[in-house]
Amino acid sequence: MSMVRQAIVSIIVLGAAGAGIAAFSPDARDLLRRVGIDTGPLALTATEEAAPGRAERSVGVVTATAEEARAATRLRLIGSGRALRSVTLFARSTGEVEELGFTPGEKVARGTVLARLDSDAEEIAVSRARVALSEASAAFERLTALASRRIASQVDLDEADRARQRAELDLRTAELDLERRLVRAPFDGVMGLSEVDVGDLIGADTAIAVLDDRSKLEIDLYAPERFAALISLGQTLVATSPAAPDQLFNGTVTAIDSQIDPESRTLRLRAAIENSDDALRPGFSFNVIMAFPGEAHVAVPALAVQWRSDGPYVWKVTEGTVGQVPVKVIEREDDRVLLSGIGVGDVVVTEGVQKLRPGTAISEIDAPAEAG
Repeated sequence: MSMVRQAIVSIIVLGAAGAGIAAFSPDARDLLRRVGIDTGPLALTATEEAAPGRAERSVGVVTATAEEARAATRLRLIGSGRALRSVTLFARSTGEVEELGFTPGEKVARGTVLARLDSDAEEIAVSRARVALSEASAAFERLTALASRRIASQVDLDEADRARQRAELDLRTAELDLERRLVRAPFDGVMGLSEVDVGDLIGADTAIAVLDDRSKLEIDLYAPERFAALISLGQTLVATSPAAPDQLFNGTVTAIDSQIDPESRTLRLRAAIENSDDALRPGFSFNVIMAFPGEAHVAVPALAVQWRSDGPYVWKVTEGTVGQVPVKVIEREDDRVLLSGIGVGDVVVTEGVQKLRPGTAISEIDAPAEAG
C-alpha cells in the first residue's frame, strides 16, 4: 500500500508542476494540447495574471542608415625606388686632381665646384688671349681715328675690326678651356662615394662620383594590361617600404608608356614619391597600392553585420521593430562593410543587438562617447 500512495503522490506533484509551467509557457500548453489535455483554463489564468499593467518594453539600440559606396579595386605592385635625378660626374679633359670640393654624403648646391684639375697651361692661355685682345682693340681704335681723317683706308679698318673679333673669340676659347678644368654640380643633390683622390691623374672616362637629387623618389612599375585604360597621369597611390614598415608614402603617377609590352603583357609606368625629409634612399623596395573605383554597393558600419550558422545578417528596423535580414558581404574596409541584401536608406542596428529577437520593439539611443 505504501508504494501505491507514493505513486499517487508523485502523479499529483508532477501534475501540479506541469500545470504551473503550462500556465506561463505557451510551448508547454501546446505540448499538453497535443496529448489531449485541455489547457484553456491554464492559459486564461496566465493571461489574467500577466495582463495588469505589463506592456512590452522596448529595447534601446544604436542605429545607422545604410549609404551608397563604391567598392575599390586595388592593384598591388612592387618596384624599386631611384633618385629623381642621378648623374655620374666625369671630368671633360685629362689632368691631375688638385682639389676635391665635397665629402661623400654631403648636400651640395647647383654650381658648386666638386673637383679641380691642374690648370697652369689654361691660365697662361687665358692671359695670352687677353693681351692679344687688348692689342687688337687698340689697333682698331687707332685705325678708326685715322680713317675719320681719311689717312687710313676702309679696307685697313675692316681688317683691324676682324682681328679684334678673332681676339675676342680666342679669349672665350681660352676661358672655356680653363672652365673645363673644373667639375661643377649640375643640380642640387647629395654626393655619393668617390674613388678619386687628390693627386690622381684622370681622364674624361674616369668617374669621379655620383650626384643624386632625392627630393623625390621615382618608382618604375609594371601594371597588367587590363588596367591600362584605368591608369592616368596624376593618379594617386600609396606605397610602403620594408625599410620603414610603419610609414605610408603618398605618390602620383608621373609617366605612362605609350604601348603594352608584347612579351609580359604589362604597361610600364613611373610614379614619384615626396622625400622632402630625406628619409628614403634610392634602391629601397616599395609595395605600391593603386585604387580604382568599382561598382556601387550598400555600405553599413562593420558593427551592424552579425553572423550565424547560415551566414551574415543585419537587424533591419521597420516601423519601430526589428527583423533579421540575410546579407552578402562584398568587401570589408576598416570600419564599414559593403554588402547586398538591403537598400540605401535602410536603418540597421549597430549596438545593442544582444537583447534583440525578431519583432522586438526598439527605441533609438545615442552612441556612447569614445573615451578621449
